[in-house]
Amino acid sequence: MLDNPREMLNSPLFVIINTCLEGKGCYSSIAALFCDIIQKSYFAQYDLFELSPYFHYAIEALYANDVEGLRKITAIAFLKEFVHKFWDDLIQDGILQPIELNFDFFDLKFIDQINGVMDLPYKSIHSLKIYFLRDLRNRGYFMDDVKKFSKAQENTLPWLKPLFWDNNQEIRLQFNIYYSFEDYYTVEDCFSFFYNYNSKEQFSQFFNKISKEGETNARISFMGGILNRLHTIRATSEWSQVENEAAEFLNKKVQNINSLSNIYKNLIKIIITNQHSILHLDTDTGNSDLLIKSVIGHVIALHSSLSSDASPLANLLHNLGHFNDHYILACPSDEQSIILNEFLKLKELYRDAVIR
Repeated sequence: MLDNPREMLNSPLFVIINTCLEGKGCYSSIAALFCDIIQKSYFAQYDLFELSPYFHYAIEALYANDVEGLRKITAIAFLKEFVHKFWDDLIQDGILQPIELNFDFFDLKFIDQINGVMDLPYKSIHSLKIYFLRDLRNRGYFMDDVKKFSKAQENTLPWLKPLFWDNNQEIRLQFNIYYSFEDYYTVEDCFSFFYNYNSKEQFSQFFNKISKEGETNARISFMGGILNRLHTIRATSEWSQVENEAAEFLNKKVQNINSLSNIYKNLIKIIITNQHSILHLDTDTGNSDLLIKSVIGHVIALHSSLSSDASPLANLLHNLGHFNDHYILACPSDEQSIILNEFLKLKELYRDAVIR
């Protein structure tokens, strides 16, 4: 498919698909669907050793001009699977261990070839670099893990270290703790089925779960999906049609689940509509602000999913109207201020006594 594109593109079926892509464009939802189908139904069956000989063909299709839409989509599908298999083979420990690479059974000449490709001055190659990092993050590694990994591999994979520690708008690696929740993987699958196949059945099944009492982890995971699969996109680009459709569908369904608290449903509504005063995101949001807001978003997601008697913060969040006019002393600086004021009062009394 990649080494002989003429043969593929002359097939009647592929001619129809390519015509469709030329009309809709390579960034349309139908292109994303084709890409996902090609990756999962074809390239996913091969291991890294079998994929490697076709790497340079995919790279050429990625950055070359006047490439047919289907060939470019096929190249992207190949590279997505290649990146995933690349980390599968080279990372030898689980996510709870420091990231290390296993080169014992890997051709170092091919690593040199990859490094050479990453030096090419094309925007699409830069996007490929980011995808390498995103696949690491999607495995549950924290940003600090990825930073340390990038620094440790600066001799083997030198293009990693300087890649994303600036404020580049294209590079968005938000805080994501939700992979520690088993239900979050189900939420990710629900979004994938909705985006790729317009299937709502998976979400409907998950709504049945979060409507039950005691399903706190499921509710946290769903809020995490709203934040990571919808909200943080706003820091990079405007929503596409599929994100707008997902947001409308999810918001409508959540508002009709009576067992969910009002604060939980209201938070989803104002996050989806981007009206939250603290969590608001747009393309002017810097990477540092995105990270901070991601952390704050998790704190809010966590305590809105808990019952009001679960913690002081949950009680505060569920009763904002009641606590609106109250002052809550909650940090050491407040305590220090009180002690200092009392000490100054005692000092003043002592001075007055001496004068008398």
